[in-house]
Amino acid sequence: MKKLTILALILGAVGFGYIYVSNHFFSSTPIEAVEKVRYEMKGHLLYEAETDRGKILFILRDLQNGQTINAEYVRKTPLLGWKWGYGGGHTLPSIHDKDPDSYWTVQYFPSPFLFGVILNSQIDSIQVYSYATKESFTASIKATGDRNVRFWYQLLPEEQGTKFQLTAEADHQIISTKISE
Repeated sequence: MKKLTILALILGAVGFGYIYVSNHFFSSTPIEAVEKVRYEMKGHLLYEAETDRGKILFILRDLQNGQTINAEYVRKTPLLGWKWGYGGGHTLPSIHDKDPDSYWTVQYFPSPFLFGVILNSQIDSIQVYSYATKESFTASIKATGDRNVRFWYQLLPEEQGTKFQLTAEADHQIISTKISE
């Protein structure tokens, strides 16, 4: 009888622990995983990019001081669902007519992953050059629903390093160049 009571207590504790962990740290959907970290998720999902271990969610958020575009990485766990990994965003920048660097932004995440906002309708490509491997990539550009605001992103293997030269182009002409480290 004593062994049966101990076994029941152990199974109960394991069951309670599983429910606690899955409800507080894991979620049944990717967006729910982000909402557990970003408590005020006023905004809407723009795009989901598949990765080898999860997804990156691009979310347009409305805040008191303007809009932000967030990139939030969530990973799929084998048993418990989705878990937020990292993320962040930035407010939509102000454009200065004589400063082409203000037409677009860049943000780096250590996976490595790059993303930013494009506020100039003439920019039709973002080129990413890795200083580590000397390889170039063309970033994906996605619409937001506002024809003047788009976002771009590039997922990169870790061997590409952490330092990149990025160029914004219009009709194969360089408009602006930035360095990301």
